[in-house]
Amino acid sequence: MANLKGNKSNILDFYTKKELINKYFKQNLSFRDLSKTYNISYSTVRRMCLDWEVYGDESLISKTGKHNKHNEKIRTNSKDPKDKKIAELNKN
Repeated sequence: MANLKGNKSNILDFYTKKELINKYFKQNLSFRDLSKTYNISYSTVRRMCLDWEVYGDESLISKTGKHNKHNEKIRTNSKDPKDKKIAELNKN
């Protein structure tokens, strides 16, 4: 659901997410309590905790922004010319 006009989304950094995870697993706080404390949705808290159980700390790293454009992965079968240039540069 999109934010209403004038409301800002709360994007948490890695350490805040880690703190949230620790509170859930060590202090047995509910998803509802954590969502109110950190001012994020219930489903976001639930997804972060469940993803952390499966994927660990890697799931808490933000994957948005230009610095993660290709996530350091090279697609060799891509038809995009940018991907081919990146593959050529990495070969050399």
